[in-house]
Amino acid sequence: MGHLDAVHAAEILGLHPSTVRKYAGRSILASTKNGKKLLFNEEEVASLKTAKDTRESIGDLVRELFVLSCEGANTNFL
Repeated sequence: MGHLDAVHAAEILGLHPSTVRKYAGRSILASTKNGKKLLFNEEEVASLKTAKDTRESIGDLVRELFVLSCEGANTNFL
């Protein structure tokens, strides 16, 4: 696999390019420099996307369970 610039990495991750650059600065996402341009490993971007999607899915599930519990659902229902 190849490398992506910040704009393409941001598109995949559903983020703004400046956020992707901040991730590089905070070592959340490794990058290399090619002149003035930051490049990101495609596999690492895909891995971060999977983690981000999983976290969002878990958040959705927790919200649904909370609503069900507020509506009186018990463990037998779940």
